[in-house]
Amino acid sequence: MDREVLSGFLSGAAVSPAVSMVDKAIFSNASGKASFSRSFNESLLTVVRHPAQFVKNPSLLWVWGVYSSTYIAFNVSTRYTEINRLENASSSVLAFTSCINVSMSVLKDRAFSRMFGTSAPRPIPTSSLVCYGVRDFITIFGSFTLVQPVTEHLRETFSLEEGQAYKISQVFCPLFAQLFNTPIFLYGMDLYNNPVASSMQRLCFIREQFWRTFWLRTARIGPAFSVGGIVNHWLRHKLHNSSKSSE
Repeated sequence: MDREVLSGFLSGAAVSPAVSMVDKAIFSNASGKASFSRSFNESLLTVVRHPAQFVKNPSLLWVWGVYSSTYIAFNVSTRYTEINRLENASSSVLAFTSCINVSMSVLKDRAFSRMFGTSAPRPIPTSSLVCYGVRDFITIFGSFTLVQPVTEHLRETFSLEEGQAYKISQVFCPLFAQLFNTPIFLYGMDLYNNPVASSMQRLCFIREQFWRTFWLRTARIGPAFSVGGIVNHWLRHKLHNSSKSSE
């Protein structure tokens, strides 16, 4: 299991810098604190001018914690189900990985809402936390559970090689999931930033911000789970093959 943990830890480290900059920009843009481009450029300048400061930034550390723990949870639970040949393995892996990811992401989003929100720090409403949890469950389903059946479908339908079909599936499944969870994310953000808004005002906010936020979220999920998923898959196989060759 140590190789599963190492793969997950390194995968989280690989995706965290880009994801943290995009994540900060999304929260700042949704709250009205700063535009996406302004926030992202400020983070980019920090990377170039003060790399040590960027590495110690709480936003980076939060994101690293979220994705390292998520990939570790997926790797360990996948390996456990393989060793023990459990039935309904995909459901067990989804449940465990989602539990870890949702818990860590809710904690991270609570911190980000306070760091980059427009209102004074206050408790996150339960309704916002539920929205964040549902959003993350959908993302995990698209990033892990949906990948294998889509890979098989691509192989059978288009006669693709397994590696090629897997990469296509891993890239597009997480992005496709954002069509469903972007309105949930916006609703949760608006509940926090505008607690007295009416249902119609929230609907207008979601409609106005949907496509912009969707593309911003794909820019975030792309590195996190499309590229990150491929990196994690490669690291797992690399470490397992190296261990076999050393035996």
